[in-house]
Amino acid sequence: MKKYILRILLFFFIVAVADQLLGAGLMYMRRNAGSGSAREIEYTTRQCNEDVLVFGSSRAMHHYVPSIIEDSLGMTCFNCGKDGLGLYYNYGRWMLIREHHIPKVIVYDYCHFDHEVDSVPNNRFLTELRPYCGNPGVKELFNDVESMEKYKVASSLYRNNSKLLQLIGGFVKREKMTDGYRPLKGEIYYFYKIKPKPDVDTLKYRYLEKFIQSVQHDGVKLIFMLSPYYDGVNASCPPEIQELFRKYKVDFYDNENLEGFTNNKSLFRDMKHLNEKGAEKYTKIVVGEIRKSMERQSP
Repeated sequence: MKKYILRILLFFFIVAVADQLLGAGLMYMRRNAGSGSAREIEYTTRQCNEDVLVFGSSRAMHHYVPSIIEDSLGMTCFNCGKDGLGLYYNYGRWMLIREHHIPKVIVYDYCHFDHEVDSVPNNRFLTELRPYCGNPGVKELFNDVESMEKYKVASSLYRNNSKLLQLIGGFVKREKMTDGYRPLKGEIYYFYKIKPKPDVDTLKYRYLEKFIQSVQHDGVKLIFMLSPYYDGVNASCPPEIQELFRKYKVDFYDNENLEGFTNNKSLFRDMKHLNEKGAEKYTKIVVGEIRKSMERQSP
């Protein structure tokens, strides 16, 4: 019986050691990635020093051209937008960035899933943050968003194995660092009706407020923007959220139905995303709004 128990203990010890070693290896690959998503996340987490940071989901990544912002405002800019990831991810990323760098301006492209109640588990927004879940701000986020995650991330391998093939590819392939912007080619050819959910998720609301409080506490000029939709009628920023912006005197520019953009097929790749031509045209408008906000006294 004693031998049997010792063998079980030895088995679990070997599994635990293997887990930590494999996880450490994957983290090494992440921190030394030469391309891809892992490199960009590591860059913002540990190295970025730009004056202007763009936050948001795919609409941020595809709609804001850092080179135009830099040329127009004379400030450096990096686009932190990430496909399919909303408020929880952006909050966690800010918690990591602020440990080493405080920018002058954050432009946050607001999207409907930054507030709406999701039909899928919210832990999908945490995938890219798992390697950093030990950070105090990020740890709190994990505890609040998905209670089981705090047990799962005890495994080093679990924390670091997200998108494994992409991570390996990013470690092997070496490319010049980009500014985070990803232009979309082509014009819209498929039309559908966007139906945002009106209900506001109370936890997302709380983390949006925490995000605003943290950014303003660090003396950063925070600007929220709603970039164009093809049909111009998505109404993706409900009254409760706009009232929150007013409470903290945060500038909010509703460009959803921007003149010259609505129903202009030449500027869109699909219903939600501008193409490269549209992004360049839109960013030239955005720099004026950023300049106007910077001229106002921060709260």
